[in-house]
Amino acid sequence: MKVFLKGKDYENKIKFYEGDESDEDNNETISIRNILVYLLSFDKKIKKPQLLWGSNGTAITKYGSKLSPNKSAEKSLEYMKKEESFFYSSIAFLPEFLELLDNIRLAIVNIKKYADIGANGTSLRGGSITFPFSGHATVVGKNLPNCLVAPVFCAFKENVDSTSETFKWILPVDTVFSGVINKLIEKPMTKYRVSGGSDRLAPHEILRDAGLYSDCASLVEGFISGKIRK
Repeated sequence: MKVFLKGKDYENKIKFYEGDESDEDNNETISIRNILVYLLSFDKKIKKPQLLWGSNGTAITKYGSKLSPNKSAEKSLEYMKKEESFFYSSIAFLPEFLELLDNIRLAIVNIKKYADIGANGTSLRGGSITFPFSGHATVVGKNLPNCLVAPVFCAFKENVDSTSETFKWILPVDTVFSGVINKLIEKPMTKYRVSGGSDRLAPHEILRDAGLYSDCASLVEGFISGKIRK
């Protein structure tokens, strides 16, 4: 990963190990744990990407060799190290994935309804959101939960050409992004905004909601099919 990020403005924005100066509490950086889980979720051989997130809503990967008891996650991480994995075949596109991740996060922050989603008791902590991979300005005073981002990012794997021996998009990723992003980010946001008692899902429940990932994927798949038929 460091090789393919070398020379990028943000090559030092990822915290690669515990004790790294890129402290996790520092809003200018993003933990490698989250990056790995996002990349793993993009692999079509990972059938249940929602299980890459722990029951407490955090990424399952740990620094060093110790992993969580989640066996499916452990197998996924071992698979990631193999040359036949999606990670190895697509590593040269890492900057593009990271920029897509940032653009999704920015779209969520910019949507008008985002300012209201904390009103139902699902707290939005103060702080700031940075977009180190795309150069967008920092947004102050908001918090962006992974549950609003992960299902959306994962859906873009429907645009990966599974018939190609090397990594290849079916349609230009910018075309798919502009065509689906507004409807796509509404799906997890709607669940996050649901008000009232037992119907409201906690962030970690949204992160692990298989139906949500399926709905997001179907939206992207439908858009691509419609474009190809034209």
